Amino acid sequence: MLTNKSLQQISLAGLLLATSLCAKDGFFVGGELGFGYVQKSIPKGNTEYNYGIDYGVHYGARAGYLHTFSYDDSLRIYASAALSNLFPVTGAPSSEGYSKKIGFGYKYDLNVDYIYNLIKSQDTQAGIYGGVFAGYSQWDGRYYDANGQEVKSKQEIRKGLGYGLNLGMTIIRDSHIVDFGMKIPLGGPNIKVSNANNREKSWKNGNVGFAYSYLF
Repeated sequence: MLTNKSLQQISLAGLLLATSLCAKDGFFVGGELGFGYVQKSIPKGNTEYNYGIDYGVHYGARAGYLHTFSYDDSLRIYASAALSNLFPVTGAPSSEGYSKKIGFGYKYDLNVDYIYNLIKSQDTQAGIYGGVFAGYSQWDGRYYDANGQEVKSKQEIRKGLGYGLNLGMTIIRDSHIVDFGMKIPLGGPNIKVSNANNREKSWKNGNVGFAYSYLF
């Protein structure tokens, strides 16, 4: 039969275990690597759009703070800076005035993610996360002729506010954080096209991949 003293000891042990499970607060720094892309939306005529996507290698860095509310959930706030080095696009008709295009996608974001832990132990937490990001976004398009010379008159640089959703999975073990996730862009730099009823031509930066961070 459990005595009051035994119950107190069990409660204390549970509290200590919960405290150890929650002891994941701290600053972190890390890097990102994966697949990056830029979605393009270009007005065609008066009502239609042409859609396209350029893709390539994504890499970047992040730094922020992780706060654990309980062994079930956490919140992290962090800044990230990244570049998507997009693969060349070739084979444009001569009437376009170039034969190869190379694009770059830049992102400098502030992120807020909520983490829900599905697996919990004394030294490991694993779960899913969802959040939002917003910040500076840029698409840089460079064009080259058949001789490899850059066609300066064709260069495009579009910059502005980019924002969207963060979704993925995360594992925290001791001081190591590993994520597999995606940034889904909902908005990006845009310009109005006067000969298409002032509809907007837009560029949205997103990515899918892994991130590793060290938790101090």
